[in-house]
Amino acid sequence: MAYTKEELFQCICECMFESLPSNWKSASMKVEITGNEIQSNFYFTNSNSSKNSFKPINFIAPMNAAKELKEIMSAEGQDWGTMTITISPEGQYEVSIE
Repeated sequence: MAYTKEELFQCICECMFESLPSNWKSASMKVEITGNEIQSNFYFTNSNSSKNSFKPINFIAPMNAAKELKEIMSAEGQDWGTMTITISPEGQYEVSIE
C-alpha cells in the first residue's frame, strides 16, 4: 500500500506525540539518510526551555516513514540528505530539508 506524504508526516508526528512527557513545548525529529543508512535524533524542549533527547515508543515507524518520504520527495525533485520535522502541542508541524 502506498502512503501519501501527508499520511507519512502524520505517522511521524503521532509516534512522537505518544512518547512525549506532559510538559513539552516543542519536539523534533532530525533524520539523515545516506544510501541505505539512516541516522535519527529525537528531542524535545520542555517548559523550562531545556533540550532533552527521547526515543519514540514506536521507533521503527518514523524511520520507515522518513525513508518513504525521501523516495517520494526525490521523485518530485526535492532530494534531501537531512530532514527535520518539528511539532507543537497544538498538532502543527514544520518540515525543513537540507
